[in-house]
Amino acid sequence: MRIIEKKLTREEKKALIAKIVSECKEIAERHIDEWKPLDPTWPTIEGCAYLRLSTDKQVMVEKGSLEQQVHITASEAEIKSRENKINYRIIRFFIEPGITGKSDKRPEFNALKDGIDRSLYKFVIAKELSRITRDDLTWHIFMDRCVERDCEFVVRGLRLNPRDPIQRHILNQLAGAASLESSVTSKRQMESNHTRLTISKRLNSTRPILGLDQKIEHGNPVTGAYQINSAEAKTANWIFETFVSTESEAVTLREIKGKGVKNKFGHEFNSKTLHKYLTNLKLTGKVERNHKNKNKDDRFLLPYERYEVVELDYEPVISVDLWNKAQAIITRNSEHLRKNTKLKKVYLLHGLIKLPDGSTFHGTGANGNGGRKNYYFSKAKKLRIDADEAELGASKAVVQIIKDSEKLLKAVKRHSQSETRQSLLKSEKQRFLDMIEGLKAEKKRAELRFEALLADGSREKRGQYTKEFETSVDRINTETSKLQAQFDTLERKQAVVTDNFYDQFKDRLEIAQKIQNLISKKADPVHIKGAYAKLFNAVIAEPCQETGTYKLQFVIGKGEAEKPVPNGGQGSVTRTLVRGKGLEPSQDCSHRLLRPACLPIPPPAHHWNSIF
Repeated sequence: MRIIEKKLTREEKKALIAKIVSECKEIAERHIDEWKPLDPTWPTIEGCAYLRLSTDKQVMVEKGSLEQQVHITASEAEIKSRENKINYRIIRFFIEPGITGKSDKRPEFNALKDGIDRSLYKFVIAKELSRITRDDLTWHIFMDRCVERDCEFVVRGLRLNPRDPIQRHILNQLAGAASLESSVTSKRQMESNHTRLTISKRLNSTRPILGLDQKIEHGNPVTGAYQINSAEAKTANWIFETFVSTESEAVTLREIKGKGVKNKFGHEFNSKTLHKYLTNLKLTGKVERNHKNKNKDDRFLLPYERYEVVELDYEPVISVDLWNKAQAIITRNSEHLRKNTKLKKVYLLHGLIKLPDGSTFHGTGANGNGGRKNYYFSKAKKLRIDADEAELGASKAVVQIIKDSEKLLKAVKRHSQSETRQSLLKSEKQRFLDMIEGLKAEKKRAELRFEALLADGSREKRGQYTKEFETSVDRINTETSKLQAQFDTLERKQAVVTDNFYDQFKDRLEIAQKIQNLISKKADPVHIKGAYAKLFNAVIAEPCQETGTYKLQFVIGKGEAEKPVPNGGQGSVTRTLVRGKGLEPSQDCSHRLLRPACLPIPPPAHHWNSIF
């Protein structure tokens, strides 16, 4: 068990959790690599194990629990093997650290479900039923999926078959109990927090705030209680007064940096932390509870769910008058910014669009005879690309990605099989197959020799011949089993490459659907821009100087999984390149296709059209 002796920073906690999870994954991988069948004559089925802890604190303090779940699930697979005379082989451990079972927004859990849907696993093992989920609806959907795909659900100590209605009902009751336990625990915590805040005027934690210190009673710090820091309070009031006088967070931030003012953590303010500080109600000696329920009807809410503003028991740092002035300015600026995103051009592909040599573009506008035009401009190459046309191409690419989603996912698998790593794995697999065939030949020779010795040898030595033969066969069988296990591991690793690509592209497809929804609703362009940044790794503009055109390739994925998508999905669509000198709008040349000779560099090795 790992003991936490000091209070860790957020970064230190993340690093510690990552290290613990990495160690557990190493144990799991070692089990997978060193696995061998209990009896080589038994059939073998492949499955997985699911491990979960609810909170980061459990992961850190109870590190042994994750390791324990690895060993328990592996042991359960061995027990099932002996019971059924079938080798239960775990080929993947899904490890989910610090995520509640009440939510189904769990990456490893979703990967598990996806693997079951694709019939990759014949069984799934968990230490407890509650490790899978603590939500009734998620439980029923998961069990239906296991039954439909013939994936056996195994929990330590339970031998219940969900195909039998009575046994399924017992499983449902156990799942309901796990859900109820979680709900009751959550209710108890929320009621305790509510009473602590409303009666004792104390919060759950005491986060550092410039102008406030943690309260000290009898020489000991009190969790959730503050007291004013007079020296820092002067700085806090100066920040608010500067903001009220300038009415600009950007100007206030420059003034803060000019004076060298730091936050309570000793770090420099940035735009995000300054805005958070200017809207921190604790500076007025108050705190909001259940802000998300502010406009809901209290009749339908439990007491601890209702919105309220609670007065805390310390002197405020900022006066109510100064606070209200600051909040009015923030509201006005926020409304102005929201309106500006509708009126002022937001360059949706900024930061993504670039030339093959890596030259970047930035958004710029220009007035011409046809009115105002917007461009992506490359200062290094003095090239302009019509912004509206490029963004229209991006929206068409999104539509095409969704339209060809099934074809794309199949193509990703074929693409992954042609990668260098796949080739290496293939040659390594062949080496093991050759070694296995060699052992089979050796076994055949031993059998022939044994038969010859029995036929021609003396009766006195038959016992010796038999013992030598059995020893030789046992050695060959053991070596064959080890080689077969290593061969199966290579096959699993080869499949994992494909699975990783598949999972990655599936996530990208969900983002593409989100973008299409945002565009159809005419959502804030800032949100669309952010979604594009998650979907596309880059937008490559390949120019042809001879024809004055370019084509766009929208690259989704990263690293080995990169796939360029042609503009609109309908071949290579070209647009006119406009030189930096001259502000005429570009002409639509979508009917003109680029000739390969026009490209300044060869196109990427894996083009969208070439992988189908």
